[in-house]
Amino acid sequence: MTQKWIVTHDSHKLAKGEFFEGEKLPLWLVGKATPIADQSFEVATPNAEMAKLSAELETALGDVKKLTDDNAALIVERDGLSKQRSELSAELETALGQIAELMKQAKGK
Repeated sequence: MTQKWIVTHDSHKLAKGEFFEGEKLPLWLVGKATPIADQSFEVATPNAEMAKLSAELETALGDVKKLTDDNAALIVERDGLSKQRSELSAELETALGQIAELMKQAKGK
């Protein structure tokens, strides 16, 4: 019958926490693995650790929302500046055309 072991210390082939299945435990795993029953494992997280992680997650989510809002404001500002630049470029082109026209008139006199 196949037995399952959980590795309790790193070995040259398996890391701590990994499982080994076989008829018998090989010599290279002796003293580094514990037999386990056929059942599922549940990871236990202490309530204090869970509360700390939840608080960190809430803080991170708040930071993400703030950064998203800041980014949206920057995009609006960028779009406004881009429009303003386009308007100024058009005014510059008009002014350059007027200067060219005035220079032609000045040369003609």
